[in-house]
Amino acid sequence: MIHFFASDLDGTFLKQDKTYNHEYFARVLAEIKRQNGHFVIATGRDIDMVRRDFAEFIGQVDLIVDNGALVETADQKILQQVAVPTPLMTQAMMLINQIELTKGVIMVGITGKYMLKAHRKMGASNDEFQRLVHVTKYIDDLDEIDEPIVKMTFGINAAETETFMHLMAAELGASVHVTTSGYGSIDIVAQGVNKATGIAKLAEYYQVPAHQLMAFGDGKNDLEMLKLADEPRAMANGDQDIIQKFPSALADNEHDGVLKTIEAYLQNKGI
Repeated sequence: MIHFFASDLDGTFLKQDKTYNHEYFARVLAEIKRQNGHFVIATGRDIDMVRRDFAEFIGQVDLIVDNGALVETADQKILQQVAVPTPLMTQAMMLINQIELTKGVIMVGITGKYMLKAHRKMGASNDEFQRLVHVTKYIDDLDEIDEPIVKMTFGINAAETETFMHLMAAELGASVHVTTSGYGSIDIVAQGVNKATGIAKLAEYYQVPAHQLMAFGDGKNDLEMLKLADEPRAMANGDQDIIQKFPSALADNEHDGVLKTIEAYLQNKGI
């Protein structure tokens, strides 16, 4: 029995142009709710970005954002909010400053997003990056941030992602979780934070088993969630490691693969 239908966004639920079929989603979501299920957006994006792009569905979907650092129920109760320790942010920045960035470091807080002024021009030619960022404040130093930071995110050359992730994990230790959604994007969140732990928080809240889950993902930041799920689904357009480990969705992200797979399940099995 499946109670949760959880989907990553970029490369999974969203098409390459970052859009989705609103009418189709509304129909599938209505059927999930009719059968007493829950749809969970599980993404590395921050809550401001998700609320903006899913405005018409806020209040109907549960949110796991910042790769699990922040978990919010459909009725907008915060279940988890885990900050990256400040000393580790400083240590991480020292490592990051040794490499060439394709996208400047963004520190995501509960109410705002911060970027060093020195990083402001990085990614300036990337229209999609500029559209999504919505930096609240540009700062000279991390000491200017006066709220907890739940995620640090930045971009490097995609070919260097794995090597640098291993370096950061070795240098920062087990007090943080370093992950990637692919394409050169690296996120740093607190220890023990991932999408699966976010699902566990929701499962506790709704008093259902966390593994009663159909999960969709395309990247390595989806791995823990896919492993947890009774019904994991990889996107055909995703990371090869994910594709090899899990069954595929009925179609890729360009052809509503998440919605088609959920719809087929609901029609054939129900929950």
